[in-house]
Amino acid sequence: LAARAPAGTPAPPFAARAFGPLGTGEVAVPLAVAVPGPGAYEIALTADPGRVGGLSVLVFLTDTASGPGSHPLDVGAPYAFEVGEGDDVTGRFTVRVALGVTPSVEGGVPGAEIDVWPNPSTGAVAVRLAAPGSDRVRVAVYDALGREVAVLHDGPTAGEVRAAVPTGTLSPGVYVVRASGRGLALTRGLTVAR
Repeated sequence: LAARAPAGTPAPPFAARAFGPLGTGEVAVPLAVAVPGPGAYEIALTADPGRVGGLSVLVFLTDTASGPGSHPLDVGAPYAFEVGEGDDVTGRFTVRVALGVTPSVEGGVPGAEIDVWPNPSTGAVAVRLAAPGSDRVRVAVYDALGREVAVLHDGPTAGEVRAAVPTGTLSPGVYVVRASGRGLALTRGLTVAR
């Protein structure tokens, strides 16, 4: 991770931490950020976290100033934030690292993958779909009876789709997140708990 500031402004320091082996749960670490003054800043993932045992390594950032949800961090997609005069950023950010789950692949687009995190969840759920070569994709959530309960995306992808599952409108239970398009069919189970 790296923090970046506008041109001509010194970059704020940041804390780095090494993690032990990742299990199926998540590792959450407060991120210490000190900014030199008011302004616009970014937090960026500087290297692809790769895979562990065939599972994607997922990195999310929680910013208490923007609410309880987590923001996925990927290389090339920095998280932008602003600091006002007198704002205290102590304890504002938490980095969460977790292993995704290998998706069920029904039809193949080489390099396509879908991650749903956290899973199971009692709150916000993020979906990230990498679909290189797919120009139009539909991502939807289905209940255990196969009824469509939410559409997360229906349109062009530019190779990637990021969406949030509206878990507040879902009853506790088991759901399926399905991405489909020309030559693409990926599904991932999702458990919503309260």
